Amino acid sequence: MVRQANEQDIDQLTAMARDFIGYSAYGTMISPSDDDIRTGISAIIRSGGMFVAEVDGKIVGAIAGAIAPMWFAPSIPCAIELAWWVDPAHRMTRIPFRLMATLETWAKDAGAKFLCMSELVVDGETPIARMLARMGYVNTERSHVKEI
Repeated sequence: MVRQANEQDIDQLTAMARDFIGYSAYGTMISPSDDDIRTGISAIIRSGGMFVAEVDGKIVGAIAGAIAPMWFAPSIPCAIELAWWVDPAHRMTRIPFRLMATLETWAKDAGAKFLCMSELVVDGETPIARMLARMGYVNTERSHVKEI
């Protein structure tokens, strides 16, 4: 089941965020406190842009987004994926697709004309690039991060 996240989900989402940070290159760059993670998650929940996937009462995936104008076309609202994580045991199921579909519906209902998704690079590979392409997404740019 996919549903809108709520404040009671914050502890499970914080643990999930820790898994994401450890899996990504961010884990070598930053180590936020649990309080920082909780504060960020709470803000996204309050905006209505966070959704969770539950299996047997346990959260096994989450996706979060925000709406902002495109910098080069401020009259066009765009949804931006802020976070997306599915436990490894549930990645080859329908859960990733259901989370994406829920975020797309939320974004469209909120007036967004586009949804921008990020793709995590793991060991030089982009494991979800093909999935996003099959779903109609076009690769427009990637993020690169450097501590300054």
